[in-house]
Amino acid sequence: MDSDKNNLWDEDSQYIQDLVNRFEDMLKNNKFSYFDIDELNCLIEYYIDNDDVKKVNIIADFAADIYSDDPIIQLIKAKKCYANNDVKGALRLLNDPTLDKDNADYLITLGACYSDLGNNEKAISAYKKALYYFEPDERYEVQSLIACEYHNTGNIEKALQYYLKAVKNDPYPEDQFFDIRNCYLELGKENDAIDFFTEQIDKNPYSVEAWCALALCHSKKQEFEKMTECFEYALAIDSHCTNTYNDMAAIYNFNSMFGNTIDTVNEAVNNGIETPQLYCMMAEAQNKSGLVEDAMKSFEKAFSIDPSFSAAYAGKGFILIRKSNLKEAYLYLKTAHNLEPDNTIFLFTIIDLLIQLNDSKHLIKYLIKAEQIAPYNDVIFAIMMEYYLNRDDYEESFNAVSRGIISNPDSGLLHYRMAILYLIQREDNIGMMYLEKALQLDFEGHVNFLEFLDNIKMDNKQMIYDLIEEYKIKNNKQNNYESIF
Repeated sequence: MDSDKNNLWDEDSQYIQDLVNRFEDMLKNNKFSYFDIDELNCLIEYYIDNDDVKKVNIIADFAADIYSDDPIIQLIKAKKCYANNDVKGALRLLNDPTLDKDNADYLITLGACYSDLGNNEKAISAYKKALYYFEPDERYEVQSLIACEYHNTGNIEKALQYYLKAVKNDPYPEDQFFDIRNCYLELGKENDAIDFFTEQIDKNPYSVEAWCALALCHSKKQEFEKMTECFEYALAIDSHCTNTYNDMAAIYNFNSMFGNTIDTVNEAVNNGIETPQLYCMMAEAQNKSGLVEDAMKSFEKAFSIDPSFSAAYAGKGFILIRKSNLKEAYLYLKTAHNLEPDNTIFLFTIIDLLIQLNDSKHLIKYLIKAEQIAPYNDVIFAIMMEYYLNRDDYEESFNAVSRGIISNPDSGLLHYRMAILYLIQREDNIGMMYLEKALQLDFEGHVNFLEFLDNIKMDNKQMIYDLIEEYKIKNNKQNNYESIF
């Protein structure tokens, strides 16, 4: 990086920091300070980048009061909407015919809105138009945005192309290394990735990020000695870099090198680095090495460092399940779920635990949560049906399976369950219709259906067996036909 670019970058950063300091001082001392409209626009960008919605709102309202007639106010209002997750409201303001659209700021804001709405093609179009408002060596931020959109569409080749363009002029190229590495590896271009990061290291031998990226590329090729060597260089540059230890532990675990993981985390701890992530990775390594008690202690250490780290509670809970301590396991999984309520793994594990514990009191509460989060999981509705059926509540059993079929119209499991409900109620015609549909959707599911049927007293089972036998014959004929061809 040449000194002129360094100075320009430092000057720009200092300018923004001076604006921020002046604005923060104004708020702190409740004392008016003058900002022109461009300075306020710059401040809004800063606080959007830092996810400080409260200050974005203050600045936008402040700007609207002072510069109500300025054309840029519409853009600032749009940014306020965007920061408050009202993306459609932002787009309405951006489509105002009075708004000056002949500038990069407008196009980048427009692109961000389209991106948030999942319209990647329109986002790419807006960002590409914005490129022309920058000098070639100043386009790296917008090129990175375009790359990200291509990545989101699955066009990894295009994404890589734009990341590589961006990295050429980025004052901090390390910011792009993670995405560049992922693109190369997703494309199966490990050798190209190694060449790229080796070149980056030649330019800056003290880049910890480049050494770590190179290490991962070597690990993908099973070149573990070279991988370890790269990590050693990274730690020689900065022995207190948390990300390096995280990368090392994660890669060692992924490659089942559990002893190396444990050594890595112990080295990090000796260097004063203790994070819940590191302790959880060590716990995983210890557990898979048969050091179960040590693993539980590591999980405990993780949530003692950060009581909101859900994975640590879940990790200990999973070990307790394997130790058949289901009641205590439930308490830890419950804590993990409360911290991360949308995590379906935690939720479904709790449901399974409550079934094993025969705790119907709490089961229905978690089933209702599961339906809200994952309505396309047909097993939830099947369990609900059984829950209500055990209470002779046929109406709620029907309702649960009906909702499930609406969300999962091709679920053989739920059609089998609906067949059972109708057959129990002696509505044989409808029951047999659902059974036939179930057999068409999932013939193998009839085994589980018959097991379920064994626990129910019914006088009309023979016709069920006859229909299943009929489909069994059809299935065998179809399989024989397919084997000929």
